[in-house]
Amino acid sequence: MTLVGNFQHQNFSEALSNVKAQTGILAFTNLASRARLCVHLSESRVQAVFVNGRPLRCGEEAHRLLCRQFSERAGGFWFEQALPEDLRRGLNISLDQLLSEAPAENRPTGFLQKIQQLFGRASA
Repeated sequence: MTLVGNFQHQNFSEALSNVKAQTGILAFTNLASRARLCVHLSESRVQAVFVNGRPLRCGEEAHRLLCRQFSERAGGFWFEQALPEDLRRGLNISLDQLLSEAPAENRPTGFLQKIQQLFGRASA
């Protein structure tokens, strides 16, 4: 499965939610800092984070960096499935915990909530 998008149509928390049950690599670009980030995901956990090809070894640093991405609006992302043995491991950050720390306006919403946000609630 390949998933491609940009943060104008789908925010970072929605992108994470869409692939959290998958095993693979979520890569994205941050246009403000011109950084390219790759996140290795497996078993609903962040296993590794790379910034411009360099691995982050500190879990707290990786966690802070990922939390900052919730407010980014410029950039694109893509997800590619991978075998667990092809991924680097070591950080073991819970995606559910990470998503719970997203600001309320950046939390993932379901389809119905998105339609209601875009068009307002239909009166009965």
